[in-house]
Amino acid sequence: MVGGGVLWAVFAALNTEPWDSPYGWILVAGLGLVMGFFGKDKPMVWPLGIFLGAALFGLGGFLKSLFFYSAGGVNFFFPLGLIFLVPFTIPAVIGSFVGSALRKATKGV
Repeated sequence: MVGGGVLWAVFAALNTEPWDSPYGWILVAGLGLVMGFFGKDKPMVWPLGIFLGAALFGLGGFLKSLFFYSAGGVNFFFPLGLIFLVPFTIPAVIGSFVGSALRKATKGV
């Protein structure tokens, strides 16, 4: 979850969303690959953690805009962002399974 939150925080610092960047899906897949390689034998858990971390980061941004109203107004795009986040997690799933397979392949070496 920390990895997903950090990834979204980095893109938030750059004033963009990962799906708006040409490199966002590559970084999500790379994060999934790293988590799948170093994680335990459950490659489906790591993309869910990335998704939850990103969702919690988005929820934090929504709550911040709701309770600490600023000149930008309240961010009511949070539910829409969650919908976009679901297919954007697919590269993390692929990366996680590839990372898990690489770990298993190099384990015997």
